[in-house]
Amino acid sequence: MTDADEMPVGGMLADEVLIDGGAPQELSDFGKRVWASETPAMLRAGRLKNTDRSVWMRYCQLVGDYWEAETRLGEKGGRYYQVPTTFQHKEGAITYLERERPESKYQRALLPEIRMLEDRLARSPLSRANLISKGAQGGGSADLFGNPDNGTDEHSERSDPASFN
Repeated sequence: MTDADEMPVGGMLADEVLIDGGAPQELSDFGKRVWASETPAMLRAGRLKNTDRSVWMRYCQLVGDYWEAETRLGEKGGRYYQVPTTFQHKEGAITYLERERPESKYQRALLPEIRMLEDRLARSPLSRANLISKGAQGGGSADLFGNPDNGTDEHSERSDPASFN
């Protein structure tokens, strides 16, 4: 099979989907809103490629789920609700116990993965600063031990490992 036979008309493989081709149908409504509002800026910044589609989709869905829960909490009157207890005072006053709503617990469960993806996708100020500082160093990784000479030592000219002894 030649290269011409493998590549369909239009120059794209059949299973390749462009990340800027619109929000995937699998996303919830809130996930699609996150996709539509955040994808153009990420593409302009050069931090998103077509190979990042599944990670970006997961990030948008998680953030969409977070905001959907936030909306529901607003509709229900907040993160906490009161439940009457069985204890009654002599005066007849009822005591209440405050409970956290399930939507609030769900949001808390989402946050660790959202934060992890934010770091990987350079969506937090610290991860963007790290990205910028690595770019200023020439795109390579910094030396692990902070050597200004990027890991070279006085023995680096030796080609025979036995000569290190």
